Amino acid sequence: MKLITNSPRLNALANQYAVAVHRHVMQQNKGGKFDFGMDGQASYVAIMGGVPGIRDLVDSYLLVALRLNCPQLDLLVIQMISKCLDNDNLTPRGLVVWQCIKKEMYADRTRPWGTA
Repeated sequence: MKLITNSPRLNALANQYAVAVHRHVMQQNKGGKFDFGMDGQASYVAIMGGVPGIRDLVDSYLLVALRLNCPQLDLLVIQMISKCLDNDNLTPRGLVVWQCIKKEMYADRTRPWGTA
């Protein structure tokens, strides 16, 4: 996947966030899959490619969305992702962002093609 940003700092933070999410998923689920079911449905997604697979999700469901809404605001996005990490671990805010990513994935799964 093509990098979403030209900012080395934002790219490094997105990588660090992907590593922290991957570690969280592996610890929580004792393996390379996570539940993204909503409304009481259990739907599991297998992580393909380890950390790079999570980075693809971060790019697709976080960075692209932020780029669409604030195209020139790398500094703001850097500040937001920085608050998602405490060293190499997810903060409570980072966990909330991960939950939002999963909700968007679920919405994409149930959304008819061509609608927003």
